[in-house]
Amino acid sequence: MKKLAPIVITAILIGYLAFYLWIPFNLTLGPEPWFGKIIAAAVGAGAVGMMTAAVYTLIIRLKEIDKEEKDKDDLSKY
Repeated sequence: MKKLAPIVITAILIGYLAFYLWIPFNLTLGPEPWFGKIIAAAVGAGAVGMMTAAVYTLIIRLKEIDKEEKDKDDLSKY
């Protein structure tokens, strides 16, 4: 049950960032100036970076939760 909250929060965050990933694809279809396309690409790259960081942090947190459960089992032996 402890693992459910981090997974849900990460899924919500990725859904939110997916909107910002959608922006560059929407802006590059029209005849915008080149600096607008560069800004859109930077926003998209930032969104991808944040998604990657969120998944990495989720993996680390799930490993910490597993370790905490193992440590509690070890302490109950004494």
